[in-house]
Amino acid sequence: MTDQTPPPITFDAAPAPEAGPRTAACAACGREISGEYYTVNGHVTCASCRAAIADHGSGTAGARGLLTAIALGSAAGLAGAIVWWAIRRYASLEVGLIAIAIGHFVGLAVRRGSGGRGGRGFQVLAVALTYFWITANYVPDIVQGMLEQEETTQVGAATSGDAATGDGVAASTAAPAGSTGTPASLSLGGFLLGIAFLFGIAMAAPFLQGAGNIIGVLIISFGLWQAWKLNARTELAVDGPFRLDAAAPPASPAGA
Repeated sequence: MTDQTPPPITFDAAPAPEAGPRTAACAACGREISGEYYTVNGHVTCASCRAAIADHGSGTAGARGLLTAIALGSAAGLAGAIVWWAIRRYASLEVGLIAIAIGHFVGLAVRRGSGGRGGRGFQVLAVALTYFWITANYVPDIVQGMLEQEETTQVGAATSGDAATGDGVAASTAAPAGSTGTPASLSLGGFLLGIAFLFGIAMAAPFLQGAGNIIGVLIISFGLWQAWKLNARTELAVDGPFRLDAAAPPASPAGA
């Protein structure tokens, strides 16, 4: 006895009707179709929706789309970095899975900023922004560590100086009259160089622990993969136009 159960229907792989239905509704807008229809990736669509879908994601995003993708992706990444840092700072928890969430939301933001176009360029952008903001959550810790180290160094130097010199020598080496004793103002170039140095250390941080952080590196990789796949270009298979069949005429009586 053979199994008469019909095979399951998968919406994502719906085959194009061979002879054309008599009535149909557009899978995109839901309106009833009259006359001609098309199929997009196997789904029945009306002519207007077919044109809109075909145009969506076509062409290039241009400078405006690129800047929008960078802005939205950076906003999502910054929010994720702040959340991750706050959890580590105030809850003393290292929740590496947040890296995957950052990749997901940065990928979605870049996709939206690009107008849904996707493609290799936006995939690279999404991955770069994801990694940048994942590692940026360590910048406050690096700054704090550097300040603490500088303070320790200054205290040690002052203690050594007091032990090696007397009050008379210290007085003779005092700052000249009229000197304010304040360091020279930092130039803009020096400030930017310092910021770049901080973020450079942060971006290298996941690999500085070597094999001891292999799990963390793998989790970050999953986050990068999320951002990458969310910005893949969607390939469209558009077929048609097809005609809706009219009702079949009644069969003629035998012998007529």
